[in-house]
Amino acid sequence: MPDIPRDHDVVAWSEQQAEALRRYADQHPDVAIDWPRVIDTVERAGRGLLDEIEAEIVRALYWHLMLATYPGAANRREWEATAERGRRVSRTHMAAGTRPRIDLRRLYARAMREVRHLGPIGAGEPRALRGECPISLDEWFGEDLDAEALFRRLRA
Repeated sequence: MPDIPRDHDVVAWSEQQAEALRRYADQHPDVAIDWPRVIDTVERAGRGLLDEIEAEIVRALYWHLMLATYPGAANRREWEATAERGRRVSRTHMAAGTRPRIDLRRLYARAMREVRHLGPIGAGEPRALRGECPISLDEWFGEDLDAEALFRRLRA
């Protein structure tokens, strides 16, 4: 198995390291190390970063969807800042090589469920949203995403 640089794909790297530790543990069972726990910790390190990135994307999508659903919301500026901050944070974490593992359609569906679960807020009538994700991962992580254009695309 070729070595995977840690900064290329941290999830694959942690899986590779855990497998190497398993082989080592099989050859050195008498060492006073809690191998199962060490191996589990190494495996979870990569998956944990991916989970964090996905959670940040869902939060950012949620706020973008809220902005598209309630364009006249009183706290619109706060929502805009939160949405953009989340998108920037998730973009920053992509340097860890997790990008190929991100399924934006699945994360969009999670964010949609959260918006629908919340139900109507305030006096304004909510606007309908697209059921399918109208944006690509490249667009989502792009430096020059036009938020207003995105809101229009999110609406049904």
